[in-house]
Amino acid sequence: MSAGVDWPEAGDTVIGRLKHELDTAVGATADYGRSSGGKVLTDLLAHVERRLAGRRTRVAAVITGGTCDGAHVVATMLSRDGRIRAGDRCLAIGLSFPYYYELFTGLGLDYVECIDEQALMPSTDEIVQTVETVRPRVIVLMLPHNPTGCLLAAADYARIIRAARSVGAVVFCDRVCMMTWDYTPDLMGAFHDATAAGDVFVFDSLAKSDSLAGLRVGYLLCAPDRAASVEREIRYRILNPIVFGTPTLVFARLATLGYAQRTPAGAFLARLLSRYSDRFYRDYPVSFRDPFEATDVQGEVAAYNHEQDSLRRRIQTNFAQIEEVFGADVVKPLRLDGGFNVLLETGQMAAERECEHQIRLWTECAVAVLTERCFRASKVAKATYAVRLGLSLEPAEFRAGLDRLQGFYAQA
Repeated sequence: MSAGVDWPEAGDTVIGRLKHELDTAVGATADYGRSSGGKVLTDLLAHVERRLAGRRTRVAAVITGGTCDGAHVVATMLSRDGRIRAGDRCLAIGLSFPYYYELFTGLGLDYVECIDEQALMPSTDEIVQTVETVRPRVIVLMLPHNPTGCLLAAADYARIIRAARSVGAVVFCDRVCMMTWDYTPDLMGAFHDATAAGDVFVFDSLAKSDSLAGLRVGYLLCAPDRAASVEREIRYRILNPIVFGTPTLVFARLATLGYAQRTPAGAFLARLLSRYSDRFYRDYPVSFRDPFEATDVQGEVAAYNHEQDSLRRRIQTNFAQIEEVFGADVVKPLRLDGGFNVLLETGQMAAERECEHQIRLWTECAVAVLTERCFRASKVAKATYAVRLGLSLEPAEFRAGLDRLQGFYAQA
């Protein structure tokens, strides 16, 4: 019942887009030689980001093998360039995905967590104070927060970024848990200018929002003057670009723009693509090919966003079911500001039995969950632990899992 353990099926529209890529062999050779991905695709991603943020300042987009790969590329680039060094500190805001602990301790950084044990997330005042005290060189910020489902106000994120920049820290903004409806102008705008200035790197993919984790395709956003260094780092690793799935990735972000602004994306796409007709790129000698040829982009965007509306209702239904089943027993309030994850902590979840409970839930109840120990490096004395629940399953299946959880903890 935790995201990453049991995924819903991918939507018909993205599956159709992937089939179109195979049928037309689009990008099979046209992107060869540009390690950061096909130029038309990365430019489209950058244009969409600017439109979402309502900014004119340019950012650069680079295709990656998912968000974790993007983070690794940037971290090794910063290490190679001397921006981060062994002995520096990495600060994780709240409970965090363990990948970042392994990544930065592997590069010799000290890993520090900013956690409020009495709340789902530390307050903005606590975060800013910790940044000023710890003075990290890297800050890891999940957007929305994973595993709690918390999303702060845009003004809070802007304040955190100002604090980070004041101590010379680079912010790693991981958006893998964002859903289509989370891409609001004020939230995107809070990160955009600092990204364009080189102080924030943004990592994104369709892994969770579209149930395409196995595809391993994502992208990062960075300052235009850092794009060459990022591409060079990718070239060291895989030489040539990731191709399959990248037009589908761009299609989904075009649909996100249409969803956020409720405006036709087809005309916007046509204007952008017209800039590339019969043009030879200066950075590699291949002429343009339309990755969306012979398709009804506008119709597919409408179908995709209809699927997203259905998914949003499903997530809201499942959140209401958690409130119904466990609302009276929670130690910390249930919260779903964005994404599709919720952190559930009740008085029956005894911390000293966390590992035992996790194993028994699987072996006795056929329920797989990620518990709090999966999201923290520090060990603290607590009375209870929490479990992460992913809300994207079908409501009937999700309710059956909740009933098993309730039955287990009633007897635990």
